[in-house]
Amino acid sequence: MTNLYLILLIVVVVVVVDDVDDDDDDDEAQHN
Repeated sequence: MTNLYLILLIVVVVVVVDDVDDDDDDDEAQHN
């Protein structure tokens, strides 16, 4: 069960970080 939570946590972190990074890139592109 611990492994399931660990995988879920990793997935959430990756998705959030990727989303923020993507948003930042989009914002920069629009700014330019």
